[in-house]
Amino acid sequence: METYHVEEGRETHGYEGPLHVSRGGSSSRLADEFIDAAKELYGWDSVVDSQDFKTINAPSLWAKWIHPDTGKRSDAAHGYVHPTMDTQDNLHLLVAAKVVRVLFEGTKAIGVEYVHKYCH
Repeated sequence: METYHVEEGRETHGYEGPLHVSRGGSSSRLADEFIDAAKELYGWDSVVDSQDFKTINAPSLWAKWIHPDTGKRSDAAHGYVHPTMDTQDNLHLLVAAKVVRVLFEGTKAIGVEYVHKYCH
């Protein structure tokens, strides 16, 4: 589902999906100072990617759902829903609705039961 732009070849990430993950195109000396302070004060080594089970809880500059070329947020609506709606007429987007259940014929989904104008 993702195209990971932070570092190539990481087995915990994808590289051909419609959702883009990057550092967001900006950097901050203050963020670097926090990483340096974690090393100096606590001996914590920073990692490139803290979003896997091996390096979780290590200091890291956080990757975000941002396309590195456009600087725009990369989300499921723009990665999946809108492109499908542009090419297919069998997808209907309902906002303010809550799915109650998916309807099946055998193992094939044939519909969705929902409550309209759902508010939580």
